[in-house]
Amino acid sequence: MTTAVLASAKSPARRTKKAGLDGRKAIRSSRVSPGKLWLALGALAFLSFAMWFSKGDRALGMLAKDSQVQRLTVKVLKSYPHDTGAYTQGLLWYEGYLYESTGLHGRSSIRQTQLATGQVLQQESLDDALFGEGLARIGKRLYQLTWQAQLGLMVNLETFEPEGQFYYQGQGWGLCYDGESLVKSDGTDVLTFHDPETFAEIDRKKVSLAGRPLYRLNELECFDGEIYANVYGTDNIARIDASSAQVTAMIDASGLLTSAEKQRAEVLNGIAYDRDRGVFLITGKLWPRLFEVSFVETSKAGS
Repeated sequence: MTTAVLASAKSPARRTKKAGLDGRKAIRSSRVSPGKLWLALGALAFLSFAMWFSKGDRALGMLAKDSQVQRLTVKVLKSYPHDTGAYTQGLLWYEGYLYESTGLHGRSSIRQTQLATGQVLQQESLDDALFGEGLARIGKRLYQLTWQAQLGLMVNLETFEPEGQFYYQGQGWGLCYDGESLVKSDGTDVLTFHDPETFAEIDRKKVSLAGRPLYRLNELECFDGEIYANVYGTDNIARIDASSAQVTAMIDASGLLTSAEKQRAEVLNGIAYDRDRGVFLITGKLWPRLFEVSFVETSKAGS
């Protein structure tokens, strides 16, 4: 696989460098028509997805019975413009700027954004074969996951120039740095901890909520011994104790968009923490706005 997987979007004449990834071979059968075969495969995939999706719902259903898990909601402090073409997969804040990883084949990128205006200040597009996912920072380097290619990208924080690649098994969803390890999610209930230099797996933990596995862990933010994780397909953010992998709080982030905005947007995804001001920044895939929030007890949300 070639190392040239990023294409520059800084100049009007956009460059595209192909990663040389092998495409899937077409399925052929002499007995079953292609149409029926794909219909059957689609039905099977949908059934598998539904079963996987329901696992997380069972854990969320137990929340009401567990008094040890704190219930929080978001208190909106400000809202800012957000690019409605950005399929947000990873989000972080550093020295006055937002850094965002976006997904979808042919539209994936890594970008630096001005918070107040939503203006994209710098952007690098991924090869069309890659689907961007989680994003983390260590020093002056950004680490970006891809979904199914089992390939991670390292770029210079200031120039977005490539600085290497890393590899992992399985899917890449969310990524954050806890000060010692890079923490990765893959859409299951498992968080894996990786060496920042080699990306070798050094630990893995199963996240549980009210005694049940919490599946669909997505975008991550590490802060002060805790890991915040979007629960894919919901308006919930889990606060996870990094040591025990127990969910200590569930944050209800519903109601941020109007009904009209929801029609054109997709799921909540993207958590960044501004340590200087002590606030969180959250958004979603194709959302028109990004919100500066604090997480508070439900009874204090309107105060």
